[in-house]
Amino acid sequence: MKKILCFILIIASPFLLANEYQKFDRTKHNFEDGGRWTGSLSLDETVIHANGVVNGKSEKHVRVAFLDALPASNGNYDSADNKGTGTYSIQGESTMIGGQKCSMDCQGGGLAILNAVNINEEANTYDIDAIGPDCNGTKTCTGEGTKPYGPDGDDEITVSDQHLLDKDVLSGTVSTSAELPNGLGTITKTITWHLVRSKATDVELIVTPADYDTWLPEPGKNELNKGSVMTINLKLQGKNGKPFQEKAESFELRLSNTSKDTGITINYPISPDAKQLPDLRFLMHPGIESIEEDQFISVGSSDGLTGKALIASYDGGGWTTLTVEAILKDKRHIRGSLLVSNGETDIRIPKRDPNSKIAKAWLKANGNPGDMDDREATTGNINDGDGLTAYEEYRGVIAITKVQGSFKEKFRRLDPKKKELGVLVKRKQFPLFSEGIDWLENATGLEVIRFDETE
Repeated sequence: MKKILCFILIIASPFLLANEYQKFDRTKHNFEDGGRWTGSLSLDETVIHANGVVNGKSEKHVRVAFLDALPASNGNYDSADNKGTGTYSIQGESTMIGGQKCSMDCQGGGLAILNAVNINEEANTYDIDAIGPDCNGTKTCTGEGTKPYGPDGDDEITVSDQHLLDKDVLSGTVSTSAELPNGLGTITKTITWHLVRSKATDVELIVTPADYDTWLPEPGKNELNKGSVMTINLKLQGKNGKPFQEKAESFELRLSNTSKDTGITINYPISPDAKQLPDLRFLMHPGIESIEEDQFISVGSSDGLTGKALIASYDGGGWTTLTVEAILKDKRHIRGSLLVSNGETDIRIPKRDPNSKIAKAWLKANGNPGDMDDREATTGNINDGDGLTAYEEYRGVIAITKVQGSFKEKFRRLDPKKKELGVLVKRKQFPLFSEGIDWLENATGLEVIRFDETE
């Protein structure tokens, strides 16, 4: 019986609040439903057990965000218009009087739903209801082992009967505390929300990555030094050439699904850093290298119309997806479009096909191989390929190259149309092997790539 009680206390106690706090009432009438909403809601809940049976603590955190969302209560229950994104987590630990310990960890992320935004102008109040994603995880009790837990559906955030100050801006924070039944402990709950009614959009944001058609990622001299840099130019303009009134307060840029390949090329460094940072990162302070992931940046606008950010490459084959929003002075969020009106809003950096990691410019210049192709052929040899995929050759190597009579270590991409062979030699001995390497290349049709043994 003790084991069962332990599970109920640690897992179920966060949910006892369903009886302590008012849930969303979908039977109310005389509400004005309408408009689209941008903003976020959060729920933070803590349960503390301190009694003669069990001691412990559990926490629940729900976060949801929406951009120009139309509430489901408007009748669009199956529409993408009511969708946003969110996260949901529950973590807890408890110790029974007999010494048995239990813990739970449940995490989730994904789609959120703006279920309702109801304004009662007669009563001068409003309600909000949003649903976060489910969580999945495990629960572990000594003597019972670890078992799956989830999905957990207690992810609703409800704001009820709040005083209406502005029907276009709904914002506030409510914190409450209560005793659990039968002296089992205490529970505290904080809900924070900020939703702004979307206005008719008369403005659009155009995102122009400099040299977008031809830009390629290149590494610097090591994992913490940038190589090639792309400038991201931002410009607000009126839709269909029409004038607009509101200006930008700032621009927010995010990188997502960014690659984190080991090292900076397929061969360098020999001992990569244990902490691999994203291959493409925002330059937070040009001229100063960072040791952070730098996947988000907010930039100001001196004229309220334009802005600029820099994306630096730290790898020969890095890729990412860029999204941009202009934050207007009236608090509207305008999603950026690539190059033209109604262009792509998920901007692939470098320019590439959706299912490829390789820049289109390099693919076009090299016969458009597939990322995993290895098809080089030489006369008289029935075995095609040199052991490297097109992506690996695109990502490149740090190799020794003869420049103006002397050998220097440089980044170079390999050729997916030509078989290549790496040769490791001490740099001082390169002249001794040059003639023999020339013979090898002439006899086999291979191109020899020189690597420095001393590095």
